[in-house]
Amino acid sequence: MSSGETLESLDYSILQQCMHCGMCLPTCPTYDATKLEQHSPRGRISLMRAIADGQLSPTRAFGEEHVGGVPVDFRKGEILDAAG
Repeated sequence: MSSGETLESLDYSILQQCMHCGMCLPTCPTYDATKLEQHSPRGRISLMRAIADGQLSPTRAFGEEHVGGVPVDFRKGEILDAAG
């Protein structure tokens, strides 16, 4: 599935459900490992909204910047390949 197909099938209402309260931060393994907002659920939702709104493009460079710092045991390669 290409990133374009993924965005087309995205249910935007799901992105709107996050209250941005940060209650998820203490239990998020990627945020715990990196301490970067972009690796938290709240940060990932913000990035997805920006892509869905056309404010950001899901390029490979974008993926390297925003996914590159997650721990090795996560599926980075699969995520970056989907970005193109």
